Amino acid sequence: MTANPSIERTFQRPLRALRPAAHVERWAAKLNLMKSKPDARVVASLEQIRSEMLLPEPSVERLRLLVTDLLTFLASGKGRTDSNCRFVDYGLMNDDDVWSRIELVESADPILAEVLGDMAGALHDTVRAPNIARNFDSTPEQLLARLGSSAPGG
Repeated sequence: MTANPSIERTFQRPLRALRPAAHVERWAAKLNLMKSKPDARVVASLEQIRSEMLLPEPSVERLRLLVTDLLTFLASGKGRTDSNCRFVDYGLMNDDDVWSRIELVESADPILAEVLGDMAGALHDTVRAPNIARNFDSTPEQLLARLGSSAPGG
């Protein structure tokens, strides 16, 4: 089996030098996981969530608003696409920088931290395997309901 120089170059680059959204998009395209690109609004929302998480003192209130806005879009007719749900799931799941700071969110708002974790869990099944996503309480509507049923700070 011969090595693929294009894939080797991709994985030789330091991940920190790549924007996570761009990295995930390239990774998913190479693995043929995404048939089409995610909506620009989804990409921008994920970048905003990431940027807030990486601040020295992330605002849990702002994060909650950003996550709620993103999930509201994913629950809408326009936003509920396989590409959008998979992009958010894989984008969060593969962002070590975000997960290295999740305890900051968890200490201030454990429900928000759980929702972020579940967005990186079975959200990708929302369109293609909705029963699986529902089983793991990971559809956009279920995640929104969890956020709405708890006040910031748990």
